[in-house]
Amino acid sequence: MSKRHQASISEKRIVVWEHQQMPMRMRKFFELSFASLARLSTSPATYLTIDAYSELNVELLKSIKQDQLKKDVLLPAREKFLGFITKFLKKNSSGFLVGDSVTWVDLLISEHCATMLTVAPDFLDGYPEVKAHMEKVRAIPNLKKWIETRPSSTF
Repeated sequence: MSKRHQASISEKRIVVWEHQQMPMRMRKFFELSFASLARLSTSPATYLTIDAYSELNVELLKSIKQDQLKKDVLLPAREKFLGFITKFLKKNSSGFLVGDSVTWVDLLISEHCATMLTVAPDFLDGYPEVKAHMEKVRAIPNLKKWIETRPSSTF
């Protein structure tokens, strides 16, 4: 395998690792490991097969860890956070957190909830006031238009 081909494989892996937000020390370890495997393999097809198996393993581990993290971290934090927000929404009849009109904190909470729904579709289950708040804020005409046309991003 040529040095040029090894470099392109290494660059491909770095892009995938950045996308998966793997810690730098792990990236370096795997980069060195995969570079060694690439030199030992007899063809690009062999390397790609090894790569595919390694990615399946990562996905399996992520799904196992996500279920446990959801149970141990997300759900207790959600209960505390959304319970706190619900108290404010029940005290204020306007549907906003503070006062009679939208504030930056309404925007912040609404966007946080919308983002969490992409990760955990059941995030707002059991919190109808928070869901109604999010929908009310995101229905503001200028904001709704911007949300529909903004670039897609996780954050």
